[in-house]
Amino acid sequence: MHTETVSQLLLKHFNWHLTRINLFSQLVFSILNTGSVCLKDLALPVTGNPKNSSVFRPIQRFFKLQNIDFSSIIKLILGLIKIDVTYTLAIDRTNCMFGKVDINFLVVSIVFQNISIPICWSLLRKKR
Repeated sequence: MHTETVSQLLLKHFNWHLTRINLFSQLVFSILNTGSVCLKDLALPVTGNPKNSSVFRPIQRFFKLQNIDFSSIIKLILGLIKIDVTYTLAIDRTNCMFGKVDINFLVVSIVFQNISIPICWSLLRKKR
């Protein structure tokens, strides 16, 4: 599957601007290719320029400004993987640092064929 195909699929499920759809599609492929959700790892495949700090801005803006409807994402994922067998639901609290700021997420994922697919997450206020 290519980013154009994923973008077309996302357009059917989300009422987002095409630029945001394309960025989200590129982020999905970047996560799959790098095996990481770290911003510096994701920015290189998306922007192609690892040296300039401004390469992070489109990704930061996306996550700051885009309203993400999690129920639509869950429906999309379940429709794509056509789950008709038993699956595992995983819940994990993840901590990362953004500069000097602790960021804590509670993430719910579906584990499917040894891949964990996040379907819902929440920002936690409490430090480690």
